[in-house]
Amino acid sequence: MGEASILAASSILDHLEPRYAWHVPGGEVHLDSINELVKGIVGFSPDITTHIVMMIFAALTVCLFFLPIARRYVEVPFGLRNFLEPVLLFIRDEMVYPNMGEKDGRTYLPYFWSIFFFILTCNLIGLLPSPFGITATGNFNVTGALAVMTLMVGVVGGSVKKGAAGYWLGLIPPGMPPGPGGALLKVFIFFLEVIGLFARHVALMIRLFANMTAGHAILAVLAMWLTLTPGMLPIRLFQAMGSVAMISFEIFIALVQAYIFTILSAIYIGLSLAEEH
Repeated sequence: MGEASILAASSILDHLEPRYAWHVPGGEVHLDSINELVKGIVGFSPDITTHIVMMIFAALTVCLFFLPIARRYVEVPFGLRNFLEPVLLFIRDEMVYPNMGEKDGRTYLPYFWSIFFFILTCNLIGLLPSPFGITATGNFNVTGALAVMTLMVGVVGGSVKKGAAGYWLGLIPPGMPPGPGGALLKVFIFFLEVIGLFARHVALMIRLFANMTAGHAILAVLAMWLTLTPGMLPIRLFQAMGSVAMISFEIFIALVQAYIFTILSAIYIGLSLAEEH
């Protein structure tokens, strides 16, 4: 039982951590060999891991779905666009426009559509069987890069709209008292606002990472439990039902986390673009 537990724990780590060996039907793809090959050509290693492979697959999947729809745009939706358009309109009308206004929201809408479907696809890929079943959004580096993108869109967008000085000075709320004491208070509040700006995006990174990691760890533990109790049919049926329920819950979580990341990004970018901020 001890050896089986060690193997089960190892399988959980394989599920959660980026690896350089990608298990595919019939064997393994050694990604470190690809990294060495690219390094020999361009002079540096791209450090491709299984998480990067899943992100590439997610990006290609999103492009595969949306590029044909964009090319064949017609007034009356049909086919796949008929299924996706309500989701696109929900993101626009319920998430972006209420937090950014129609003018700014229309400008930045492609960004929010892109991150919503990219995150959702990455989340759902983690629920597929091998050779997938690897969740890129369970990696700090991935969620951190997404949070940095939202931060940069807000900072750059706010600086373009209000000027660099106008954006950063706009972090100080109006109505500060005059005099030396007021100046010190402005400096103090400015640093608090800057810390809060970065803290919001750090929380954005941690929230997505923690939720996806926790859910998939539970699924891995349930799978481990299923393999460690052979020959007990009632328990195995209970475990199988629990696994199905957890997978259904994980699909719901995948949608919710994509929604939360997108709407919080809309709120943060909207705050950066707001004239009064």
